[in-house]
Amino acid sequence: MIEINSYADGKLISMETINQWEAKRLVVVMDLIHRLLDIKPPPADKKDTRTREEQIDDLTELKIKHSDKILKKMEFYFCISGIATWIPSFLSFGKRKFSAVDVVISGTDLSIATFKQRMDLLMLDEDLQYVKMRLAACPDHHLLANVDEYTMVVVEATGGSPMPSRFYIRSGDMEGLRSVTEPGFEILMIGAARIQGGRVIGGIRHQIRKEGDSLKLKFLVEFPFLLPDFMIKQHQLHLMCEFNHWVRNVLSMRP
Repeated sequence: MIEINSYADGKLISMETINQWEAKRLVVVMDLIHRLLDIKPPPADKKDTRTREEQIDDLTELKIKHSDKILKKMEFYFCISGIATWIPSFLSFGKRKFSAVDVVISGTDLSIATFKQRMDLLMLDEDLQYVKMRLAACPDHHLLANVDEYTMVVVEATGGSPMPSRFYIRSGDMEGLRSVTEPGFEILMIGAARIQGGRVIGGIRHQIRKEGDSLKLKFLVEFPFLLPDFMIKQHQLHLMCEFNHWVRNVLSMRP
């Protein structure tokens, strides 16, 4: 039987905790999307009877159907968040804080090569089913799309930020990264993150290792050193939320 466990700072984090965080972010992001699309919210006294999965599906459909309008209305947020990111990045002088989590898949015969192949398909293919998987993995995802063969544009709220930001991750670009690959691990995904104008603000270093009948995954995001610790902690929950969804997507893919 396959089991998936998530860890932050060496401590096991329950799926209940992750789901509660996701549910809170669903409310926040749904409110944002409704405002951007001029959709009237339901009456305050009307109880939402949808399941969390139904809420995720409905939010994802809205994001896809109205993508151009949403992104156009977010330009103001991108301007503000770009400045808010540039300043701590500049004043951090290249120093970083790491937001890192571990996800362990036990009881699987899936090889590293197969996991990486399926993960690449999920992240790189523009077929609608994979677009939905990328967006539905976390309420804070608004766009994860490939600009070219190596570059992905990401629009999301990181670290529980009150507003979304836009940045670009170039696969294999390690400029400015301060993290290192741990012994025995292989790279799953790696790349520097840049804002408009090209400034490096951090990056990702996601790693994978086979341990018997388990796969151990280490997901790490680098942030400017001056970002407050609570945002680093919040992004750990963001990581556990999105990768628990993506791991299940990968495991459900047919050979």
